[in-house]
Amino acid sequence: MSLNILLQVKQLFTEVGEYLKDLDVVGLNDVQVQTLDFSMGFPLVIFLKRIGYLILLSIAAAPGVILHLPAATYIKQRALAESKKAKASSNVKIAGKDVIASQKIVNALIAIPLLYVLYFSMGVLLGGWRVGLAVLVCLPLLAFICTKATERLLLIVMAVRPLLLLWTFPKYRQQCESLADKRRLLQLKVRTLVETYGPQTFGEEWKKRIIPLEEMENEGSVGKRSTGQGSLLWPRKDSFIHEDISSDAAVTKGLDEEFGF
Repeated sequence: MSLNILLQVKQLFTEVGEYLKDLDVVGLNDVQVQTLDFSMGFPLVIFLKRIGYLILLSIAAAPGVILHLPAATYIKQRALAESKKAKASSNVKIAGKDVIASQKIVNALIAIPLLYVLYFSMGVLLGGWRVGLAVLVCLPLLAFICTKATERLLLIVMAVRPLLLLWTFPKYRQQCESLADKRRLLQLKVRTLVETYGPQTFGEEWKKRIIPLEEMENEGSVGKRSTGQGSLLWPRKDSFIHEDISSDAAVTKGLDEEFGF
């Protein structure tokens, strides 16, 4: 690989790094910028419906959150304490997130059953064995409902925030438009570099590329992906999936049936 190619690749890496920093500043993800549609007006009805769902989901999650709060507090504090110990005794750990995750699992396996036993005992003392057994049966169910409601709650919160900022703060909108332009330019530069030096670098192997050039050219305009359901996406992290916050069906999927709307 020639020095010229290496210099161009290094320059592109620098520009992409700056673009990613800009994403952090505005609190967006690349997939959102890829599908921004500034011609869309503010969806007031969708926004109000999201607020309604936030209230309903908060009510659904509240009992589970309150009942599990003692265990959650203990688990978090123990995990942070163990993480500090691990960072102090290691030269390679920066945030100790792996220790936090593992300690949360270990402590949850201890704290949650003990909390359930405590609630069961209180139920027996206050109302007899039937009440105690009812508490023991209901607690896991409440935990499941709380988990599912909180997951959807966070998704809708993340969908409402950029939707509101984009149409209420002109400066934020300008930053998003600038990022969209920067992304289109970066994508064009990356594709040009790849198509120019790819055949020279990989030779016959280049003909076996997974995505043919024709398919990429038929994809549409550079930097713009057609979703078929809207334009402004908000990604869910880890177990989350990409959801279109401008499409009511995407973010509130299944909620209409659950709440009878």
